[in-house]
Amino acid sequence: PEGYGHNHSVDKPDAGMGLYGCLQIIQQHGGRMGISYGEHGTCFEIRLPIVDAPVSEPFDPDAKGSGVLEKVSPGAR
Repeated sequence: PEGYGHNHSVDKPDAGMGLYGCLQIIQQHGGRMGISYGEHGTCFEIRLPIVDAPVSEPFDPDAKGSGVLEKVSPGAR
């Protein structure tokens, strides 16, 4: 799909490789990833199927390495 290729370039060389990897992981889990380009930036939509699966431990979003992403303001790096 357009925008996901190995050589898709944005501001940095090889920046598109991460998108391609994300797409592969999402598809392996039965999901879909959409991309749209707008006046104010790029929007990514990720859809994953809901699966009833047993959970061995309750999820703790404050635990180190929990995989929760923080919302960061532009230019806050």
